Amino acid sequence: MSSAFSLSQWRETARNRLREHGIVDAHHHTLGQSQRRERNPGLWDWLSESYLFLVSIRAAGLEVDKFLDPGVPDNHRAQMLLPILKLTRATTYYRIVWEGLRTAFDFDLNTLDESNWQVLDELIRLANQQDDWFDEILVRRMNQRSGVLDRQVGGTLTDAIMTIGAGDVADWDNYILKVRPTRDANEMAAKTKKRSLDGQPSKASVKIDSLLYGWPQSVRSELQDLFGGNPEEVRDLDGYLNYVDGILEQISADRQLVALKSAIVGVRSLHFPLVDKARAQRVFREPVEHLTAEDVTSFEDFIMNHICRRAGERGLPIQFHTGSPFAGAHPDRYCAPSFLTGLIARCPETRFDLMHGGYPYWGESATLAVRFPNVYLNLAWLTMISDSEARVALRSWLDQVPANKIMWGGDCVFVEETYGTYLVSREQVIDVLGEKISRSEISPDDGLVCLQRIFCDNAKELFAL
Repeated sequence: MSSAFSLSQWRETARNRLREHGIVDAHHHTLGQSQRRERNPGLWDWLSESYLFLVSIRAAGLEVDKFLDPGVPDNHRAQMLLPILKLTRATTYYRIVWEGLRTAFDFDLNTLDESNWQVLDELIRLANQQDDWFDEILVRRMNQRSGVLDRQVGGTLTDAIMTIGAGDVADWDNYILKVRPTRDANEMAAKTKKRSLDGQPSKASVKIDSLLYGWPQSVRSELQDLFGGNPEEVRDLDGYLNYVDGILEQISADRQLVALKSAIVGVRSLHFPLVDKARAQRVFREPVEHLTAEDVTSFEDFIMNHICRRAGERGLPIQFHTGSPFAGAHPDRYCAPSFLTGLIARCPETRFDLMHGGYPYWGESATLAVRFPNVYLNLAWLTMISDSEARVALRSWLDQVPANKIMWGGDCVFVEETYGTYLVSREQVIDVLGEKISRSEISPDDGLVCLQRIFCDNAKELFAL
């Protein structure tokens, strides 16, 4: 390396190169433009969907149910939130929201108080109705060329996470056997979350979790809503497998759909061993009252193995939420990436995207990415959880993992938070690459290549964007 090398100049060159090259958001939940216009979130609604609120503010002790009660006047919300908001300023989640709102609206969150919160509220509402707002943030400012939208999550999984987290039922197996059959179909439909691609430079992934628990009659309407077909007519395992295969065939033929996604880790372990077909048949052959937790788990294991094999045959990558389930009482340890080892080994033609780096077990993710050519690592959410942890993980990954196997994702609902996440993540990656350049481990040009691959090229190749 030349003695004239300047790290500060390289950092600025890296930012400019990324602006020119463009980015791909390899995982996000962004509300579509028309959906946002219809919902018309103000400041409090916007914050309630941010990770700052979902993690740090909750942890700091806000009475969330009271705060979100639609009957509570907005000025009272300000009085409830502002003292707690100050306690979160040292967190990475706060920094991301601060960056996003500052760069999008030129508003300093540190100055937010009871006299000016209405100003930010109005700025957000004006953006909701602005026809070119998504283009302004995602395209003109971030140069996002494409992305992978997490399109939907079934109401059953949403309800289960909330119910188990509240302690109303012991675990997922009890929920699916005893609670789910009592739920009204309309109630479950209302809890199903769907995202639109409207206004977004993205394609989408399809969450397959509803297929893992779709055997009870009570869940068939959810399958119909999310995937179509005729699930009500399914009577046995062979019929169910035909239904699943038909769905996967439709997905692979749809140019707007580029991947499968699973977040079932929110309620159960990532361990999916091989299961005998006869064991999986029991959920169709026995009355529900005769089924056990083992029956529920065996069916899920069987179907997940089936889906992963079929995904490989159809060229569909599959994204797995790994690591902390972020809600409820499900232990992080059950969500460790290493539990996927057997499934990955049995499906060598299937490409696995390990979401969130498996935090806090990011070392296990790296091990899998090195051991298996079909495993990729995704920084989505990891860069938001902890700036210091993200840097340590990235340093370790770059020491072990080839540069073509690491991706970035925004993982946000609103574009302003995505912008903040991108800015923070970009500096994390540039800093870590800069350290390696300063130690002569890689050249400045190598660093630029790694940067472009992490933020754009790797996801573009993996998902054929």
